[in-house]
Amino acid sequence: MTSREIRAATRGSQLALDQANGVKGQLTHTCPDLEVDLTVIKTRGDKIHLLSRRAREILDEVHGRSGPTISLDSRKHD
Repeated sequence: MTSREIRAATRGSQLALDQANGVKGQLTHTCPDLEVDLTVIKTRGDKIHLLSRRAREILDEVHGRSGPTISLDSRKHD
């Protein structure tokens, strides 16, 4: 990187990318010779969310319904 380059980290969600691109646009508008590189990162929370989604898919396949429905059914019988 040269002294006129910035690397900014952002999460990969659409909202985060939209916000990061908005900031990038403002920076490059203000400083036309500035190069802004956006780098998408994954946080621990992103990885846990992906695991949770897969767990819900497995429950749907096994039980034919989602995890929250199973939880509600089990509480109904308590």
